Amino acid sequence: MKKLLITFFFILGIAYLFADTFYGIVTDNKTDKPVASVLVSVANVSKTTYTDSKGRFIIKNLDDATYQVTFSRIGYKTKKVSVAFPNRNNLKIYLNVVASEIRGIKVSDTWAKKGETPITFENITKDEIRSYADGSDVTLLVNDIPNIISYSESGNSMGNSHIKIRGFDEKRIGVLINGIPLNDPEDQQVYWVDLPDMPENTDNIQVQKGTGSTIYGISTFGGSLNLETNKYDMKNHSSISLYGGSYSTNKLSIKTNIKILPSYALSIRLSKLHTNGYRKHSNSDMFSGFLGLSHFGEKSSFNFNIYGGGENTKATWYASSQSDLEKDHRHNPITYPNEDDNFIQPHFEFHHNYFLSDKLYLKNTLFYIYGSGFYRQLKKDRDLWEYGLASQEDSLSSDLIRKKNVTKNQIGWVGKIHYNHANGKLILGTYISAFASDHYGIVDSVGSIPFLLPTDYKYYNYTGSKIYRSLFLQEKYALGNQLNFMLNLQYLNIFYGFMQKEAGNFAGAYLNRFDVKYNFFNPSLGINYNPTEQINFYANFSISHREPTDSELYDTWYGPDDLGIEPLFADSDTLYSKNGQIKAIEWHNPLVKPEDLRDIEFGSEFKTPFANFKLNLFYMDFNNEIVPYGGADEDGSPIRGNADKTIHQGVEFSLKSYLFYNTYFNGNISYNKNYFKKFILYTWDSNWDVVT
Repeated sequence: MKKLLITFFFILGIAYLFADTFYGIVTDNKTDKPVASVLVSVANVSKTTYTDSKGRFIIKNLDDATYQVTFSRIGYKTKKVSVAFPNRNNLKIYLNVVASEIRGIKVSDTWAKKGETPITFENITKDEIRSYADGSDVTLLVNDIPNIISYSESGNSMGNSHIKIRGFDEKRIGVLINGIPLNDPEDQQVYWVDLPDMPENTDNIQVQKGTGSTIYGISTFGGSLNLETNKYDMKNHSSISLYGGSYSTNKLSIKTNIKILPSYALSIRLSKLHTNGYRKHSNSDMFSGFLGLSHFGEKSSFNFNIYGGGENTKATWYASSQSDLEKDHRHNPITYPNEDDNFIQPHFEFHHNYFLSDKLYLKNTLFYIYGSGFYRQLKKDRDLWEYGLASQEDSLSSDLIRKKNVTKNQIGWVGKIHYNHANGKLILGTYISAFASDHYGIVDSVGSIPFLLPTDYKYYNYTGSKIYRSLFLQEKYALGNQLNFMLNLQYLNIFYGFMQKEAGNFAGAYLNRFDVKYNFFNPSLGINYNPTEQINFYANFSISHREPTDSELYDTWYGPDDLGIEPLFADSDTLYSKNGQIKAIEWHNPLVKPEDLRDIEFGSEFKTPFANFKLNLFYMDFNNEIVPYGGADEDGSPIRGNADKTIHQGVEFSLKSYLFYNTYFNGNISYNKNYFKKFILYTWDSNWDVVT
């Protein structure tokens, strides 16, 4: 009897102790395993706690009432339950996995969404990308999108390729891979040949028109390409593909994906590509690789990628005349068999996400891009003074083989804070990038003239450095299910430094240097309206700026590797050494101004069960567009420079009609009107007097 009373009072004490306590366990709905770090919050009383390693939780000091209790954790669907006191039990809560958001760790924040983002864009899916298994460059995968022209110099799918969007070349097209800007900071170009077989590791491509929603990296005028490489994949699979075609075109690719630990995955690809090219002397030999390590944790995830490749491509950069093509459609004006381009460019990137809560998380990306290579050319009847091989100008000339070399290093950081609020998402971030390059030229051989050239001989040598510092804000705000707004604000600070070093006959007054700085503010505002699920309208207005490239700070025909050529600057100072000798010329106030764009876009999409219609209109008003007109300034000096006002406008229409048995018709048409609104050209008359 005594033991029974002790047991009764013990149970009564425990019941009293937990009379105002809410407790239970949280488990995974599929595995029934405990889920740790789940946020348990009780509405109206501001009481919260987290589950322990065994999924258990306790909340004390609750009055008798009915409460709404929320269970939330990154990677799981939030669950709300109603709990009544004192009629309560030891609860067991099941959570459903929703891991797609944290696992899609590489998707760029500039990625547009249908019905939400008020810009013109097109998506290319993984299946569509995989249908091009022949080693084609990325540029050739987007050729069916309205107002895009892409082509290969060699005449087939491999080698050097180019793309234009709305008539703008790569300098005005931003390219991002996993949210990392790819455009070369110095010349703003994208060299696709340095990323052979990239589609093999690309899951999604999005092409945006105009200034788009890009909030960091270089300014985009024509549009942007966003590439996303392999997503987090916990399945084991491997494949070997072999492709062959005409003109000795072939590709071998080996891919594997391995789950190495419960939350780690490893992805590997190796590719070897070759083609003789359709044009004569357009051979390409390329190799490519990709290594990706992914991890998915409870509150964080990371992804580490190494990718890139090397290429040896015969020169195809000159056009053939119509008369030559009529005689031989494979004509290539470059006949020297060893005129080629060699380059290697590995990319290293690390992405990290840390989820503070369902509403707040951090994204950080670190990257490093290394580039090294050269191109070789035969130059006929050259003045050897320009190559440091003669002491006086026009004293000795010969044919020669020269090599232009470059080494590039770029590091960068993209940091972002994401806040998901009740009506949308706010992103605050920064982008910092530092770039350095070393350019130099050497002479391989000089005609039949016996020259003894030292192995470290250089006839020109100059360095460049560039720093991007950017702060940006993006707000996406929804008013109900039909109306969305997007605001982008970007402040961009750019520093570019240039310096020629002593080499060959480059010395004293022939050495030039300059530092230029730019500060830009680029805002954009857009609105998206969905009156029904089948109809979408959008409009946006953007202001954007672009600084001149390194080559645009020199004249149309000559650059910093040409002896005696001065950069296009208004003022200069002569620098002297301690012994009174001229050390270098320092230049100020560049003549070529940054470009200034006002972009207005309207668009609509109409869907039916049988067809999909899209219509886009754009009006782009430029101030100081940089045009390579090859004229002269008021002093009679050759110049590439700014047109005061230019207009680019157009209409883009596309139709996709579904027919029968998985068959569809797809087509598009675009019309562009580009013209000078205000432009004064200075040139020479027959007496070499400057005229307008």
